[in-house]
Amino acid sequence: MDFPYPTERRAQRNVDPGALGIAVFAVTNTMLAFLLLETKGIHEDVMIVGMLWFVGGLGSWVTAILEYMNGKAFEFTVFACFGAYYFSYAATMTPAFSVNSGYTTTNEFQNAIALLFLAWFFLFLLFTIAGIKTNLVLLTIFTSVTLTAAFVSASHFMTAMNEDGTALNLQKAAGSFLILGALAGWYDLAHALFKDQKIRWTLPLGELNGYRDSQVEIESQISREAPKIDIDLPSRA
Repeated sequence: MDFPYPTERRAQRNVDPGALGIAVFAVTNTMLAFLLLETKGIHEDVMIVGMLWFVGGLGSWVTAILEYMNGKAFEFTVFACFGAYYFSYAATMTPAFSVNSGYTTTNEFQNAIALLFLAWFFLFLLFTIAGIKTNLVLLTIFTSVTLTAAFVSASHFMTAMNEDGTALNLQKAAGSFLILGALAGWYDLAHALFKDQKIRWTLPLGELNGYRDSQVEIESQISREAPKIDIDLPSRA
């Protein structure tokens, strides 16, 4: 499809939206971690609903669309799924959806919420495995959200079993893992912003793709050193 823009102008429009996705991740999960830890004695989580809808969910989907336009399959998949995760979680706490009214008992609802987080745990675990060759910061983020989903799921299972003390401990463990992931997100965001603004302080991400980069470099070197063969085809009269 041809766009009515010069080539130079199109190149300028091809920006990296990753900083936006990391920013909404860091903000949303910092707040969510505070609530899981029951910071300052806050026991209700209604304050996170708006952030899940309009910061984490919407921001992640905008990022996913831009990553898709840039042709980045892994980034598109990750941000699109994170947006869906925030939306699905927010829906369970939004009165308009009346999710809890569909269950006959509170214990049944708690088990259903536990299964919801368990399903997301499997996806986050897959992201963690796929992210082994990215960098330490991103791997920390994936690992933290994977463990958070596992512990939140276990917490809701314990609540359904009326083990409130154990459930609270598991919830706070989830908050501890999530605050670690949020801090990694803030670090990644600082790296992206400093790099974009050409600030001389560079924050290393701990690249783990050395083998992949070496393979790409070898293939590039082979292509440069390959002899060029010019074939003169007879011209037709």
